[in-house]
Parts: sequence; structure tokens; C-alpha cells
Amino acid sequence: MEPKVKFKGGGSFVGKSPQFSADGQTVFVAWKNVIVCYNTKTAKRLRELVGLEEPVVGFQVHSMNNCEHITACSSEGEVIAWNVEMGLRVSKTKMGKNLAIKSFNLVTPIDDDEANVRFLSARLVEDKGTKHIEFGYFTIHDKKHYDFELTLHDKKYSIAVNRSQNPFFAVVQDRKLFFVKSRRHGQIYRHSIEASKHFTCVACHPEQECVITGDSLGRVILWYNLTDPKNTSRAVYHWHTLPVRSLSFSSSGTNFYSGAGECVLVKWYLDNPHHKEFLPRLPSTIEHINVSNGNQFIAVATADNAVRILDTRFETVSIIQHLVLGMHFPAGIVYDQRTKSMVLNGLTGHVQFYSPNDMTLLYNLDIVGQNKLTQERNCHIENTNVTAVAIDSRGLWLATVEERVDVSFNFELRLKFWAFNTVKQ
Repeated sequence: MEPKVKFKGGGSFVGKSPQFSADGQTVFVAWKNVIVCYNTKTAKRLRELVGLEEPVVGFQVHSMNNCEHITACSSEGEVIAWNVEMGLRVSKTKMGKNLAIKSFNLVTPIDDDEANVRFLSARLVEDKGTKHIEFGYFTIHDKKHYDFELTLHDKKYSIAVNRSQNPFFAVVQDRKLFFVKSRRHGQIYRHSIEASKHFTCVACHPEQECVITGDSLGRVILWYNLTDPKNTSRAVYHWHTLPVRSLSFSSSGTNFYSGAGECVLVKWYLDNPHHKEFLPRLPSTIEHINVSNGNQFIAVATADNAVRILDTRFETVSIIQHLVLGMHFPAGIVYDQRTKSMVLNGLTGHVQFYSPNDMTLLYNLDIVGQNKLTQERNCHIENTNVTAVAIDSRGLWLATVEERVDVSFNFELRLKFWAFNTVKQ
């Protein structure tokens, strides 16, 4: 009799940027082909919005028929809209057959007709043996896809949308920045940066006609007058030493936030590039940043598979943490009889206790007792990692082995024993 393999949990919760509800009390994350809803203040899981067959490539929170809805699109062009309050599916459609959708963004201005919700989608097209990415509009009302004259190479790109009464969107790929006015017959304005650099991310100002871009040098560039290529102005905000990975404006547009591989969240002031605030020593690389309406909360998605909800003072409100996804799991998987959980590598220098019964992370145990050293440009820095774990049958004793392998300095190896405290648990 062959054993049956059943999927229980895991996978990335931070592949797409978290989204807030209009009142900021609920945060939504995409997990495989599901949208999961959490309470912002308690991190309690409220419900799951299901129905897509393939992974989510994009989802948006918006108003439709005087109710808050979420519309999500799968990698094969399946589009589903749910009523957020009731958790019910209200519509389901398909953009077409044999599609490979790369991104899906809401472009309808906030104050426009709610019934005519319009999205900007990007799909991979193969023509005469070469692949490229084509953009187009998709409307829920007539369920039709309208092609748009913007084509990219089959490479990584980043897109951001402004939904004001003068809407536009911006796309960056390699050294090129594309600025598109949504209501001016889709006229495309092209800009570029120096050959030795490339763009990494982009964000649109919520009110003004300007965008910010991150690049491979760690700079954030503010762009004005993008519709006038001869008079386009730029301002540079530079603190990061590693490539910028995520950007987000506050809802008022007076501030913006940036994150990169240094594991530091930076708050910038638009009118003063020298004035900035920091939240250092986040446990992993920042992948996405999003700010709620009214600037009440900031959602920071990090590569350790967590979403941290912060207030404007950078105080932690809640943490949505799932199975920590590291690069390697050298310690393997050990079962803890006491907590009925799996013990495996977690954060750098930690082991995590993960319950497969209810798919929750019980806790991370700091083994090495050292601050994580972030990487630097043109330099690889070794951290101490846990390479072996053993637990006795009663769950009272834990043994760990930690190593730091560095060819330039001494090799470090430690064996530690841990006793379970029945009083403190």
C-alpha cells in the first residue's frame, strides 16, 4: 500500500503585495490560488476567498454596487469577484483561452462609475518563435479584453497605477520607464536611465502627476513632467546600498517608503530628501510595502513569509507569520512530541516550531544569539546557521549544531543543549 501525500500548508504568502480594506481594518494576502483575509490589529484569519484554479497573479480591493469587493485574476486569465463583507463570489469569467497572464491591476479612477470597473492586464504572447508581453484593458461590465499598444520584452518588469481623476500608470523594465496617460488615448511617454543601471520597482503618486522609481544602485528617483520629455525633472533620494525592492507612497503623497536587502524600512519626506526615518533590523529582505487609506497602517511583507502591520510611528500592530521559507533547510525536519509540531530551520540562526495540524507557526527559537548580518554590494557575508537538530522522545531536551563557514576566517562549530522549561513553557 503506497502512502498518500496530502498538501497541508506552506508556500509563499508574500509573492504579491498585501492590500487593505477601505477602512484599514482588514488586510488581504494572496496565497497560491486563494485570497486570505486577516484582521489588521489581531492578525486573526477571518476567511478565505476561493474559486480560482491557478495561482493569483494580481488582485485588487475596490467598490462595486456600493459594496466592497475583491477581484482577482489567475495566471490563465480566470477572473473572479467576491463580496468582501459576505465572502460570496459574485462573478466569474475568463479573459480568453490559452492565456499566460503576468499582471493584473485596477485602473478605474476611485470616483468613477462603480459598475464599469476596468483592469489593466499583461499577457505573454509568442509570435514567430519570440516571446513578448502585451498589455490590454479588461472590463467586468462587458467581460471583454481590449488590446493596448504597449509591448515589453519577456523579462521582469514592475508596474504601478494612479487612480485619481487624472489617471495614469507607469511601467519599468531594464533601463526604460514607460509613462501612460489612461485618458489621453493611451499615449506612451518613454524615458530611460544610465546604461550602467537598471530599474527595479516603481510607484505612482496618489494625486500628483509624478512617479518614483527604484534602481540597482539603491537610489530612489522622483520624476516630474513626464509628458514633456525635454523638460522632465528628477530628484534623487539615496540611502540604500543594495537594489531597491519596494516603494509605496502614503495615501496623502507627502511621504513615501522604501525597502531593500538591508532589512531596513525607510520613510522619506517628499519635500526634503535629507529628512528620513528608519525601522532597522527587520528579520528578512523587504518584498512589498503598502499603506492603508488615511495612513493608519503600513503593511510590510518580508522574505521570511511574514506580513508586519505597523503604525505611523513604526510600532508593531500585528504580525501575520506563516511557515518561514529560507534558502536552505540543512537541519532537516524533526518531530516534537510535546508540541505536536515540526522543527526545522526558520529565520537565519533560528529553528521554527510549525504545527501541521492547524498550519500555524508556534514560535521561532533563537539558537545562535547573534544579529543577522545583511549582505553588502560585491561582498558575501556569512551568517551562523543551524545545521543539525535533535529532540528526545518526551520533548524535554533539544540539541543543536551551529556552523559558520568562512574561507577567509576561522571555521566556527558549536554544539548546544537546551532544556524545556515546564513552568515558562
